[in-house]
Amino acid sequence: MIILASTDLIWYIVPMGYVYTILDTEVVSVFKPALLEFGAIKIDEDFKIIEEIEVRTGVEWPQNHVSGEKVAIGKYSIDEAKLIARNFIEGTVVGHNLAFDARVLGLAFHKYLDIMIYARDVMKTPRYRLKDIAMFMGVNEVQPHRALGDCLTTLHILSGLKSRKLSHP
Repeated sequence: MIILASTDLIWYIVPMGYVYTILDTEVVSVFKPALLEFGAIKIDEDFKIIEEIEVRTGVEWPQNHVSGEKVAIGKYSIDEAKLIARNFIEGTVVGHNLAFDARVLGLAFHKYLDIMIYARDVMKTPRYRLKDIAMFMGVNEVQPHRALGDCLTTLHILSGLKSRKLSHP
């Protein structure tokens, strides 16, 4: 197992020999969490990608609110996308703000590592958005605010945490 960091109360442990699923969802807005896109990657204990998936729903999404790029409308209904997500997820779930993703997907994650919670505990940054954590770790964002891109950014952060073996100050 890898101990990423420890505090007086919490040990962050990532068990070895398992498959992990890094996931992210994109929604119309946090106030209207209609699923637009689901992205996930399965990785092995060496953080090598085994499989990846990106699913877009048919929800109207004229452009990405950050990049301004036009986003193709997908062919899946929201319910179909949620079912695909449920069937894809395996092992420990890793992500940023997983409580939000769980609510959007209608799932409960039993084994998980939320890097936002981790960052709040061990990193001194003014904010804990994915881009802030990435900047703190020296990681470039991969296609921000796109589900699969945010999964890849999270993978790079997780890999950096493993190699740095950060400990609580």
